[in-house]
Amino acid sequence: MSSRFINAYMDWFAESTDAPFAFGEASALMCLSTIALGRRWIAGADKVNANLYLMLVGPSSRARKSTTIKRAREIIEIVNPGRVGPTDYTAEGLFKWMSEKDDQTGKSRTRLTLFASEFAADLARSAGYKNSFRDDLTNLYDGFDIEKVRAGFGKNMAVHAPRVSVFAAVTYEGLRANTTGTDWHTGFLMRFLYVTPIEWRELRVIPADANNTQRDFVAWQLTQLKETLMQNPQGLTMTPDATQLYAQSYLQHMRVVAAEKRTQRELPSEVYMQRFWPNVRKLALLYQLDTDPNVPISYMAMQRALAFAANCWNGYVHAQRETTIGDFSTLAHAVVDEIKKSPTGLPMAQLTDIFGPSMVMGAVLKFVEAANLVRRQQLSDGSVLLFVRKPN
Repeated sequence: MSSRFINAYMDWFAESTDAPFAFGEASALMCLSTIALGRRWIAGADKVNANLYLMLVGPSSRARKSTTIKRAREIIEIVNPGRVGPTDYTAEGLFKWMSEKDDQTGKSRTRLTLFASEFAADLARSAGYKNSFRDDLTNLYDGFDIEKVRAGFGKNMAVHAPRVSVFAAVTYEGLRANTTGTDWHTGFLMRFLYVTPIEWRELRVIPADANNTQRDFVAWQLTQLKETLMQNPQGLTMTPDATQLYAQSYLQHMRVVAAEKRTQRELPSEVYMQRFWPNVRKLALLYQLDTDPNVPISYMAMQRALAFAANCWNGYVHAQRETTIGDFSTLAHAVVDEIKKSPTGLPMAQLTDIFGPSMVMGAVLKFVEAANLVRRQQLSDGSVLLFVRKPN
């Protein structure tokens, strides 16, 4: 069976916005994740749920991040409105909302997607709660039961087996202002997949009422799939060839990251890949739902997941580099990485061109030299070349 929903979604996305196509595929996958919560999962010793935390990161306005999230929310409001989470919430307010009964279904709201088009504001607001919101998002991703003590308000709030996805958008500046280099080493940011613009599309004016027919067709496609999932909630396994492809790709990636560590020491990427690869399996599940939701995850679904995941890995590297460059340790790692790209030596003067003016660059160079990560060679004209030291 060929792709159904994603193809239809991308056709509509192409006509209804000039946002990057990479954002469009991310948006379609978040729609699939939303309707799959609690209805499909990956079966096995460790059950893997269909929830995703996915962040669009890019410059303001031009990337159309908020528009991309709006498109996904628009479809879910038609197909499965009870799974649209609140947009204005505090750390405690979110759990209060989830623990309350839905007026229409009479059930707790434990299956939902947070469409966070202003995620920087959410992060800024979380600072007022001693960062508990970030810990709460981490626990929600993992699907743990959560109980919140409400001092002075009587009954505690309890959320059982939550299945929550987050579709967030943030500018580089917003992420930089509201996170630190340390956040990239902790569980919070490690849960996300990151999508940054790959290719820009030509700017154009989109009529406000354009493509409603296409939108309705996309919603109909997703409704048909939702009804199929609801008829028989089940866990899917992976075919042997899909399992082999996943394992081979993981080992190859692990060797690449291990090689980087030998020269860069404790990069966040080594920690991140341990969270990244379970998300690859989730992506494969979603791609499988788009072709046949009642059979094991195929080799083709895994291929599509790996292709999208490769862009996400690059998005992580780029977002992490762009938003934590002011952090000393992160800047040190980034400097070593740039020097490594020049086996014949990187002119020290080029560091300013690459990273911009930095008051700590001198201290960073002293640090990486003292750590035996980098050596310098002074030329006869007085210029300096920088080289990465080979591991002993």
